[in-house]
Amino acid sequence: MEHLGKDVTRTNLSELHVLPTLVDGKVVVINNDKTYTMYKPFSPGDIKDGFDPIEYDLCRADFYTTHHVYGLRWDNSAGKHVRTWLKSEKHHQYTTYRIGYASSDNKRIAKARRQEKLINELYHKHLCEQHEAEQSSRKIKPGDKIHIKSRQGIYEVVSCDYYTITITCKRWSVDGSAPTKIISRSDFKCLAGGLHNWWR
Repeated sequence: MEHLGKDVTRTNLSELHVLPTLVDGKVVVINNDKTYTMYKPFSPGDIKDGFDPIEYDLCRADFYTTHHVYGLRWDNSAGKHVRTWLKSEKHHQYTTYRIGYASSDNKRIAKARRQEKLINELYHKHLCEQHEAEQSSRKIKPGDKIHIKSRQGIYEVVSCDYYTITITCKRWSVDGSAPTKIISRSDFKCLAGGLHNWWR
């Protein structure tokens, strides 16, 4: 009986599109071409619905036989041709895929990648929200009723320029404080809702 060799590669499930629900005890991976592939775990009872993909690897095992190629080469010391090893060739037999526990290195790398992806998504969302706020703050006009980030309440725009907004409210004129205050454009939150800006 010939001896089979085996090359094993591991891919963490968090790097793939994986359904969190088992189907017939198998893990379902959605391929990039919108098809799906089902993989059997080494121990089906170990994986439950709602599993965390970072805890498991997709293990691919390529089985092969090795054939050694020999030939005759001239040996000066022996003064004759000698049978010599030339090379070894791998002949692929079959491949298996199974789901197994992730190695500590794979879990660490997958966690770092997931954190990096999450941070990038949050940063992109932050930039979009910041851009939207800047765009909306460019459209405000004197007389608009607005909300700001640093204080609660509704304030009226007295004037505005590229960098600042001058605001006022009825309370300031009553309690004797400064009738207007200047805030940064970045402190603008949104226009007040309801009937506060009905004229717009």
